[in-house]
Amino acid sequence: MALEPGKSRQFLAAIIVNLSAILHGMNIGWSSPTMPRLQSEQTPVGDEPLSDYQVSWLNSIVYIASLFVLPICNYVSEKYGRKMVGYLVTIPLITCWILIFFATNFWHLFIARFCAGFGGTTSLFLTPIYVSEISGDSIRGKLGSIFMFSLKLGILLGYIIGAVLSYHLYALCALAVCFTFFVCFNILPETPIYLIRNKKIAEGTKSLKWLKNGDGTVVERELSRLQIFVEKHCNAENSVSLKDLFRDKGTIKAFIIALTLLCGQQSCGIMIVLAYTAMIFQMAGSSLQPNICAIIIGLIQIFSCWLSTLLMERVGRKTLISISCIGIITCNCILGVFFYLKFNLYDVSSVSWIPLIALSVFSITYCLGMGPVPFVVISEIFSSDISALATSVVMIFMALIGFIAMTTFPFFVDLVGLHGTFIISAVACLFTFIIIICILPETKGRSLQSIIYELNDTPEKLGVNTSIETSIQKIKTSKPKKLANRLSVKKKEIQ
Repeated sequence: MALEPGKSRQFLAAIIVNLSAILHGMNIGWSSPTMPRLQSEQTPVGDEPLSDYQVSWLNSIVYIASLFVLPICNYVSEKYGRKMVGYLVTIPLITCWILIFFATNFWHLFIARFCAGFGGTTSLFLTPIYVSEISGDSIRGKLGSIFMFSLKLGILLGYIIGAVLSYHLYALCALAVCFTFFVCFNILPETPIYLIRNKKIAEGTKSLKWLKNGDGTVVERELSRLQIFVEKHCNAENSVSLKDLFRDKGTIKAFIIALTLLCGQQSCGIMIVLAYTAMIFQMAGSSLQPNICAIIIGLIQIFSCWLSTLLMERVGRKTLISISCIGIITCNCILGVFFYLKFNLYDVSSVSWIPLIALSVFSITYCLGMGPVPFVVISEIFSSDISALATSVVMIFMALIGFIAMTTFPFFVDLVGLHGTFIISAVACLFTFIIIICILPETKGRSLQSIIYELNDTPEKLGVNTSIETSIQKIKTSKPKKLANRLSVKKKEIQ
């Protein structure tokens, strides 16, 4: 019998939930091939091409929507469950693509992009929490990394569909994915820990049976473990508030880690690269068509996310983030130097391939660590009762950083040049790297309980108790009960 039955069902659930991430990726990827069309004389929307100012607002309004939706996500998640949040993903995304299809002026696109931000942010909120709460400890990191893989797959689809198909066919393809997600999501159960925390034991048991493939022994053991964990660490009776983010040392450290990771993710330059890939290659004077370059970058990101999925449970979260930060800093500096030389009229035509190589390496290292790992980590470092609130708060800060980065990008290019924006991104990533090296614990293959204990600086006691608990469970199934009782007594003496 497998040590963790039901892995295939957990994998299926993760794939279905991550369809929403593909949709969000298609929204992000829409910008690179579509914005040049909207700024051309043959614009598919209206009679006049969009200005640079209007384009920057279409890219940045996505982040403003996050500020409105995240408090709603937190409330719905705690009041009605994680699954209800999943249904909230579909409505604004369907609205978005219908508006884009029928758009006749800038304001139709503006409202559509606001809806895109509403639905995309809901997906960012839901997916890490849901996947973490339905996954076994041994595969939690692997399933968590599917999120970034799906996001990058959506972006790549956006690049390809935008380059190959028409403006209106793009919207129809996205609508088809929206309806697929809505239909498939209905088969998934609510997360067990949410149900148990809200005293719905029968429903929680039913959810566990689905996730554990009907293995009664494993379901009973997991149910007991979750009940004990909820009783000790989750504020089930009272609603949580912002002050609970500072209720103990572990929660404060977790909040700092989450804030640093998600804000660092936005400030390292990735969203600028994704939204303005074609423009960057145009400015670099690349011999390849900008849309072809964007597709190459998208393919590289898909490969890197797949590689991250393989390495997540082998190398560890902290190592991947460290490698990622070093790579991003290096690539930003190389791009900064290249565009500085070009800005000062040096002949760089013989090395016009450098931006493609640098952005490729940037994409590889980002997708190895800073892309997928933050969402995995934030799903592992908070107690269940506060995870939704903490996630919504740090994502609000993430949205603010992303909004500032996207809105000010054209102005920073005019003020300090494209080279200056890359150098600023390198400095921001260095700051993230230093903080994470100092305070992030390794969470690979560990239970949520043990991670929370370590953040509260009590890892030694937890390690002893956990090892003894494991020994007791093994002995109870294969050895006389006397030995198990002796270990139980020994555990009490250590405590």
